[in-house]
Amino acid sequence: MAAAPRAAPVPASRRRSGRPGGSGPTVDVHAMLAPLWRGMVAYRVVALVYAVVNVVRFGGSYALPVAAFGVVVAMAAWTAFTSVRYLRGARTLTLADLALTVAATLSTPSSSPPPVSPREPR
Repeated sequence: MAAAPRAAPVPASRRRSGRPGGSGPTVDVHAMLAPLWRGMVAYRVVALVYAVVNVVRFGGSYALPVAAFGVVVAMAAWTAFTSVRYLRGARTLTLADLALTVAATLSTPSSSPPPVSPREPR
């Protein structure tokens, strides 16, 4: 009878013990988080498509359409860069990713159209 194939050992830097004190079964934390990183990449692509649609649809009414276009180009480049890196296992980008996401969000008032009142004065 053939022996069952053995799984590759998990490197010590990626192991976490299931019990306090370091004894017990180990878990590959990075492997467990991989579906969450893939989900984040999917969300990032959906958010980018949403931003592109809004700039194309409403770009003519923006206060600074060139700024809106620049933000979308930066979002597309950053999405491509981080998606590849995250899917390859890089986790060191998270703080830079958060900072650029906040910056893109904060750029909205400078490039978006002014708010429209729901009722026009009579």
